[in-house]
Amino acid sequence: MTLVDGAPLLEVEDLGKTFASRGVLPGWRARTPVEAVKGVSFSVRRGETLGIVGESGSGKSTTICCVARLEQPTSGRVVFAGRELTGMGMRELRRARRRMSMIFQDPYGSLNPRHDVERILGEPLELRGMDGAARRTRTRELLELVGLDPACVERRPDEFSGGQRQRIGIARSIALEPELILCDEPVSSLDVSVQAQILNLLAELQEQLGLTYVFVSHDLGVVRHMADRVIVMRRGEIVEQGAIDAVYDAPSHPYTRELLAAVPELVPVGSGHDG
Repeated sequence: MTLVDGAPLLEVEDLGKTFASRGVLPGWRARTPVEAVKGVSFSVRRGETLGIVGESGSGKSTTICCVARLEQPTSGRVVFAGRELTGMGMRELRRARRRMSMIFQDPYGSLNPRHDVERILGEPLELRGMDGAARRTRTRELLELVGLDPACVERRPDEFSGGQRQRIGIARSIALEPELILCDEPVSSLDVSVQAQILNLLAELQEQLGLTYVFVSHDLGVVRHMADRVIVMRRGEIVEQGAIDAVYDAPSHPYTRELLAAVPELVPVGSGHDG
């Protein structure tokens, strides 16, 4: 959690996302459109971690999908590294996306089970134009960075544990040397001891590579361990945001107090080992 002064790397202004809802059969009346995100605004400085917490359905994952343009925002602006993403065409957006990446919740579902590790990690490098020899060297460097044996490049995802698969997903996320990584519940499907290992890895990579994170989680303890600042979302809106200790130690919104009260004790994430 190394903060860097200067202009924000990411600025989100009045972001909104409405999902149209249609009847299942012809002639059925359409239901009311669902506002998943409503007027969300925040910024992220270079080198920091911004946590986003809230219960299921609060809009936190939809928010970061809109930031990455995996979902098209209905309204608002997303400015990344001084450039507005919301109005970009696909070719320009693909170039901008090289500077950001995502880590997904399911470490198995996000990896192609038919491909070996070398192909999984090599695909984004090939899209950048890197030749075969350079890709092979880079894939082994990436595996070492995430604590895996470079000799495992010929293995497929189902030959790894859940924690190891998430390490492969993290390796893929840093392959193109991004500045910003959007983390969507990256440890929620892992055992507690393995969670600790992955969180420590993310912290080490942030320090080593100068990364900036937006870290989505329903686990308040995990967010306190990782984040410098936190946003609390409810029903698509931000109800509270601020420095992590200020929000956790003296929450001002009733919903934040309710979330914190539901956690018996917020303790630092411990250590453990991957299976």
